[in-house]
Amino acid sequence: MLPVARRLGGLARLHACLEDAGQLASVPPRVVRHLYAARELTNARTRALRWELRCLTQAVAEPAPIALKGMAYQLLGLAAGRGRLSSDLDVLYPYSAMTAVETTLFASGWVHQALKPYDDRYYRQWMHELPAFVHPLRGMTVDVHHAILPRTARLHPDSARLIAAAHTLDTADGVRVLCPHDLLLHAAAHACYDGAFEHPLRDLLDIHQLCMELGDSAFWRELPARALELDLGRPLWYALSLARQALGTPVPDAVFTNLRPAAPSALSAWLLLRLVSSVLLERPGAHPARWCLFIRSHWLRMPPWMLLPHLVRKTWRRLRARSS
Repeated sequence: MLPVARRLGGLARLHACLEDAGQLASVPPRVVRHLYAARELTNARTRALRWELRCLTQAVAEPAPIALKGMAYQLLGLAAGRGRLSSDLDVLYPYSAMTAVETTLFASGWVHQALKPYDDRYYRQWMHELPAFVHPLRGMTVDVHHAILPRTARLHPDSARLIAAAHTLDTADGVRVLCPHDLLLHAAAHACYDGAFEHPLRDLLDIHQLCMELGDSAFWRELPARALELDLGRPLWYALSLARQALGTPVPDAVFTNLRPAAPSALSAWLLLRLVSSVLLERPGAHPARWCLFIRSHWLRMPPWMLLPHLVRKTWRRLRARSS
């Protein structure tokens, strides 16, 4: 179990679940050592990312950043943030602020990771974020977003609506987070549309725990309308279906009924559920399933006339790197 949990990025979350259930005392000591080590690694990473966020808000006073994903869960004290190992800091700003934010970060010591001209143009023209920033002294990576899905994607959630509904936290630095409905919708879009299920357990646990903690009757009643308003009905349908199938997440049937205008075909739904299950459970067909999910993520992210040259270029670059 330990190697599987570590490979899926769930070791610290396993510690949190056992601790919440009062079961750590029944775990063999040599196993507990691994769980404690994962917890300390995650806590150290969280402290470093919180400090990076504080440095960011001091450098860019206005507008205040909107913390995304794992950092948002931790700032809100949600269960989804406990034991979640985040690799970088994700923040959202209005598109109109991108030039000013980038200039300020450069002046404050952050730099872009080394990129080839094509990759830099790829981010700036087609993606929903700037090239990643890294601070040379602290080594932390910051992803500055102006949207939650790429510009070239088939779905186009309105960033202005997300930003307008964001909540300001009761902190001196004025950091904001997405509203509860949008927290879940962003998790759904990240897992089932923008990503290739590289971390399926982490993504599904995010969705499950957000549903469990935020999902009162008013939340479920308002969620489908918000999803359709933001053009995120289909990712939400997939996310809730996968969470209910894999983790038994209690989602009211009325939510799926109200999401029917955005629901996928029966064949598409069956195929995605099968592919994700293969990857999550590491079945014999997990490798081709992972490849199919990778292709699917790019197919949704870019139109065919852009996708094919992009994949050819990336493949050629990888082959050259292997041969050198």
